[in-house]
Amino acid sequence: MMTKLVAMNRRDSNPCLSKGAQEVEIPFASKVEQMTGTGAFKECEELIDSVLGKDAGNCTCGLCTYGAKFQPQPIKEYVAFAFYMERTVDIGLTSPITLADLRRKGDEVCSMTKEAVNKAYPHIANGQGVDLCFDLAFIHSHLHKGHGIPEFDETIKIHVVSKIKGVELGWALGAMFDELSKLDEEAMQQ
Repeated sequence: MMTKLVAMNRRDSNPCLSKGAQEVEIPFASKVEQMTGTGAFKECEELIDSVLGKDAGNCTCGLCTYGAKFQPQPIKEYVAFAFYMERTVDIGLTSPITLADLRRKGDEVCSMTKEAVNKAYPHIANGQGVDLCFDLAFIHSHLHKGHGIPEFDETIKIHVVSKIKGVELGWALGAMFDELSKLDEEAMQQ
């Protein structure tokens, strides 16, 4: 996202950063850029959607998400973990949450200055409070547009957890289960 904003010459109007001038490390590029955050949750989310391909391709399959890929119809309960759990706990939300809760908090956090975010959330790991606007917009977009969870359906709950039945969750564990399931499929085909 930051690389795209630099390429778009948006150093002076970055909606994904807290309000105010700041130095921003560009991930994977080993450089720092001077940027001015405008802290606009909705605009940040729109930029995220453009980068992730929300409008790419023709959607002919009902509920479509990033890249016009099919998603099953939403269910009433989801589980989110790792980064999603950390960020929602960081901002004071308690599980279960709704996407409307996340949007309200995202609008609030994005409208704050960098100094106000750091003061309100001094406990955020690695001093990443300045990235909080982007993080919340990304999480909201990923769940809403990436997985098709309706934003204003308050009956759909997202449980943010670090463990299920005593087992620590993480993306590596999920990736391992996905790879193991592929091995089972290959073995059955042989």
